[in-house]
Amino acid sequence: MIDKFGLAIAVGISIFKILLQVTRPKTVMLGNIPGTNIQYISQSPSLQGWYESSRLPLILSIEAPINFANTTYLNERILRWVEEYEAEYAEEDPKKHSTLRFVVLDLSAVLE
Repeated sequence: MIDKFGLAIAVGISIFKILLQVTRPKTVMLGNIPGTNIQYISQSPSLQGWYESSRLPLILSIEAPINFANTTYLNERILRWVEEYEAEYAEEDPKKHSTLRFVVLDLSAVLE
């Protein structure tokens, strides 16, 4: 009886984790460290001083299939990346306007 209960909990947690991954896919910022061939991936727009390297354009990678269940989340997430990117730019020099004109989406992980 206890074994079946434990198995049911494990299956439930696994299904929940899969649903979470489908509805909230991983999005990351891609960039290059200036003067090197080193590339980095950041989960956060604040790149500990490396954000200068990917000023133009902003390159984002979506690392899961796009479907009806996650389009709203992806739209909100991409807009949040852009807003945080522009806020970082405004903190540097409030008199200047953001020069962000392009957002490049790397969809190499998206199938179909």
